[in-house]
This record gives sequence, C-alpha cells and structure tokens, in this order.
Amino acid sequence: MEVVRDYVGHAVLRVGITQFPAGVGIADLSQLQPTLFDACENVRTGTAMFAKVGRIVTKWYGRPNNKELLPQMLDDTIYAWKTGAFEGDNVFRADDPGGPTFFGAPSEKSDEGVDPVAPTAESDDAPQSAAPDKAAEAEMRIDLSRISGQK
Repeated sequence: MEVVRDYVGHAVLRVGITQFPAGVGIADLSQLQPTLFDACENVRTGTAMFAKVGRIVTKWYGRPNNKELLPQMLDDTIYAWKTGAFEGDNVFRADDPGGPTFFGAPSEKSDEGVDPVAPTAESDDAPQSAAPDKAAEAEMRIDLSRISGQK
C-alpha cells in the first residue's frame, strides 16, 4: 500500500486482476484501501468500471440497435479501458451516463419492475439448465474471437 500511495496522483497506477486504476474516485490518499488487491473486490470494481466505460461508448454511438456496430463498440470500449480516454475525456473520472451498454443489458431494472436481463420462460436466450457434470458440453454464449484481430 505504501508504494501505491507514493505513486497515486503522480503516475498512472493500475492494480489487481482487472488493472483497475488506483486512486479513481478518492479525494484523499488515506481513503486507499488494501481491498484494491483483493481478487474478488478487484474483479467486482473493475467489472463495474468496465460497464460504465461501455455505457459511455454506447451513449456516444447514440445507443444504436445495429448489431454490426457491436464489434467496433467493443473495440472502442477495450481501447478506452486501456488508455483511460474516449473522445478526449477521461473515462475513469467521467460521470456514468446510465442506461444500457452495447451488450443490450440495462444497468438497472426497467420501469415495470421486471429485470430485463433475467431470461423469461418464452425467451430464446434463456440459459440451458445443465447438470454440473455437463458443464463442458455447454455451447459458447459469447464469441470473443474478434478481440485483437483474432479470427
């Protein structure tokens, strides 16, 4: 923690599994907590921050419904995460615009009180119930092959 406190504010310092930027959202160095290095907390915080960056990118694109834009929007979000900037703004210090990300899942429950992310019985996207011993047989739900130009 001493090394982190020495460099926060003077250099870009990313910590943990998600390489979350240390010092974002704190006013005083005494607010830095060792939980930055806890794997579960780091993944939780980093995932929330990545979703915020995704919402910033989605808003900039005008929240399109065109699925052909998804690869570009994902690439822009990953690039913004790596560099810390999108369209000249610091994505880690920017306000969260709220709303859905380009993945289509809203960040909050809808007005009807129904969680739009939760699959319904008539949904084609409902997860297949599989016994734990058949987990290796489950189909891939997210295609990551286009990340970094891999095909």
